[in-house]
Amino acid sequence: SGANFTRLEYSAGNPVVSASAHGVCMYAWGDTLYMATGAASGKVGYKWKTTDTYATALSANGPTWQPYNNPVGNFMPRAEHVLTHTNKLFVAHTYEDGVAYPNRVRWSHEGLPGDWMADDYIDFNGGGVGIRAMAIVAGQLVIFKPNGIYLLIGNSSDNFQVVELSTRLGTDNHHSMAQAEDGVYFYSNPEGVFFYDG
Repeated sequence: SGANFTRLEYSAGNPVVSASAHGVCMYAWGDTLYMATGAASGKVGYKWKTTDTYATALSANGPTWQPYNNPVGNFMPRAEHVLTHTNKLFVAHTYEDGVAYPNRVRWSHEGLPGDWMADDYIDFNGGGVGIRAMAIVAGQLVIFKPNGIYLLIGNSSDNFQVVELSTRLGTDNHHSMAQAEDGVYFYSNPEGVFFYDG
């Protein structure tokens, strides 16, 4: 009814708040919801289950990068966007170790969304500044920039490949894209609305 809504908090009286212009970006990993609250300094990501009273803050500081042979969990880089793909958690438009990386896509360890390796990232420097949205289509990770669209094909650090889908079309923000079962719809200004199905 609107009268019984409550704010999601990470501790009593402290709500989860986004610093991002498009709000919190959320994606489910099994029964856990992962939230990216923005790439601004001082922000962190969160995870939450419906059985939890509070969201759990995920450290964006040490221990940060974790080797595959010694993961410690409960970490997520500061980011504008988050989703799950190929049994990994992906984030984009990150802020790492005091430096902004608006063109970066980064992924977690296989099956371990709270563990991240320092070298597991790709920078997409074409298509303007800043990754604006991500979607999954036909097993491909679609990365939207203001004037470019890229595909990340593969399922591991060993075989990921980047394909440039467009150097003309793109999207300006997270809300100009809509994921569907059979593809992704997006608005590219000034060209209009498009659909990509892989």
